[in-house]
Amino acid sequence: MGYVEKTLGEGENIVYRVNFHWLHTFLAYFCLILFGWMIIGVIIFIYLMLIKWTTERVLTQFRFIKKTGWIKRKTEEIQIKRMEEINLNQSIWQRILDSGDITISGMGTGNVELKWIDEPLVFQKALNNLKVESHQK
Repeated sequence: MGYVEKTLGEGENIVYRVNFHWLHTFLAYFCLILFGWMIIGVIIFIYLMLIKWTTERVLTQFRFIKKTGWIKRKTEEIQIKRMEEINLNQSIWQRILDSGDITISGMGTGNVELKWIDEPLVFQKALNNLKVESHQK
């Protein structure tokens, strides 16, 4: 059970879990194989995998939660009703490989950036659907 599951309110459920794109893991292993004989390859591998292993990005019916860190924890949360913009950034290669970065901005809060997202359009649609439902209530 991760941080997010421990902090969900009563009746709050996970609607969508944002996963890292497979390229993130591929890059980590590529650096390990290519530079594994040097300490830099091991350091890059551990760094990239720690980011993946210690990051939770979850959408519930009420809010978006991003948790990073292992020893030192940082959380960013935005209520669905307080979201203003959901911006997608994709290069040509990211479009071909179905990857991308999303930035969520909220009223009175900063931006939450999500890098290396797998299927960003699916996540963006789920978020937009929740925004519409929350405004209809």
